[in-house]
Amino acid sequence: PFKEIRQAVKNAEVLIVLDRALSFGGPGGPVCSEIKSALYNEDKKPKVISFVGGLGGRDITLAGFEDIVNRGIEISQTGSEQEFEMFGVRE
Repeated sequence: PFKEIRQAVKNAEVLIVLDRALSFGGPGGPVCSEIKSALYNEDKKPKVISFVGGLGGRDITLAGFEDIVNRGIEISQTGSEQEFEMFGVRE
């Protein structure tokens, strides 16, 4: 639904995408890859920041979602080129 995605985010400056899986071929998850594909040819598009969390069946709490949003805002406000981050994984 590329047309619907473009319409839904046409006025967004930043788009935070949360996936529960990694995709092969690049950083981020499969949903984020599809969203980036949908926006690729747009002249004006939001910065897309991909988070992958909930791997291995781990739950993401409400506080976790708040952390993801706050981290996405932080990344966008610092002008960082970072586009991908893992969330809630053991190191």
